[in-house]
Amino acid sequence: MVRIHERLLAEGSQARLVLQVHDELLLESPAGEIESVERVLREEMIGAVTLAVPLEVSVGIGDNWFDVH
Repeated sequence: MVRIHERLLAEGSQARLVLQVHDELLLESPAGEIESVERVLREEMIGAVTLAVPLEVSVGIGDNWFDVH
């Protein structure tokens, strides 16, 4: 989470980490930054630790938490 926050700031993103619930992160992002924010999330979460098996990362997008798909 810290690396994601720092990377978003470093890249000048307006996206913000809002909430963590166990292994899920909720971010708010301008519509024009969704692809770059998704890239950052995938890169940082997949590279969080080195394991013998790859980590899977799912990203859902929606106008609100209920509509995330």
